Amino acid sequence: MITPHETPSRPCSTLVLSGPPLPVDLEFKEHELSRIFGKAGLSFGRCFGSKSGYRRANRKAVFIPNGNVFCRTHGKIWWGDLDLNCDKPALEKVARRLRCRLYVLREHDGRFEKADLPFDAVRRAALWHTGGPTRVSCLGRIRRRTGLSLKQLARFANLKPAHLTGWQPPEIALEAQRQLLGFEESYGAVAAALGSKKWGAWWRAPNVRLGGQSPLTAFTSGRPICFEELTRDIKAQRWLNYWKLALTLVSKKVVTTKPTTPTA
Repeated sequence: MITPHETPSRPCSTLVLSGPPLPVDLEFKEHELSRIFGKAGLSFGRCFGSKSGYRRANRKAVFIPNGNVFCRTHGKIWWGDLDLNCDKPALEKVARRLRCRLYVLREHDGRFEKADLPFDAVRRAALWHTGGPTRVSCLGRIRRRTGLSLKQLARFANLKPAHLTGWQPPEIALEAQRQLLGFEESYGAVAAALGSKKWGAWWRAPNVRLGGQSPLTAFTSGRPICFEELTRDIKAQRWLNYWKLALTLVSKKVVTTKPTTPTA
C-alpha cells in the first residue's frame, strides 16, 4: 500500500500488445433491429437463469442457451436464451416484420469470430428456421452424385426415408441436410481417390478389409465398421500421388530453368 508521502515506483517495462483486433460480436451491441425482437417479447440478450435449472423445470423445452439468430440480409441480428417450444410464434412474427427467414444457431456456432458467418454456413449450422415446413434441398443433387437409393441415404442419415421426401419440419429437414452434406464431403474425396465419379460407388464396391463385403452391406447389417481403417490405404495413396506430382513439377522446373551466365 502506498502512503501519502510515498511516490509509486515506475514500471520496469512496458508491454505493447499487437496482433489482429479482437472479434466483434453483435450480441454486445444493441441496434434498431433488436427493438423489433423486443416488441415480440424477445428481449435482447435475455437469460433464463440457471441452464440446468431451466431444463429440470421444463422437461419438454427445446432449450437453446445463448442462441443466435441470423438472416440472409442482415447476418446476425439477435442473441439470447431461446426455448423453441414456446418462442417459435414470436420468431415467426419478427420474420414477417423483417420479411426474411430467420435461422436459429447454437451458442458456439454463431459467437465471436463466427458472428460474421457466410449465409451458406449459417444455413448448414441452423437448428431451426422460420417459414414453416421445407424440403431437403440437397437431396436431388446428392442422389445424382452418389447413385444411392433413398433408403440407403436415409440409413446413413439415421432417418426414415419419409423424412427425406416431401415437406418436413425445419428441424428435421436441416438435420437431414447436415448429415447428407457431411457424407458427401467425406466420401466424395474417397471416390475421387478411387477415380469414381460417384462417391456411392465406394459404398457398393467390395472392400478387402471387410473380407470382400461392401461397406454398404456391412453398414446395413449392423456390422461395426472402423472407417479410418477402411480409408487408410486410400489416404496413403492420395498423399503418395501428391508427392509424385510435386516432385514432377520440381524436376521439370529444374530441367527447364536455364543457368544464367554472370555478366562482366
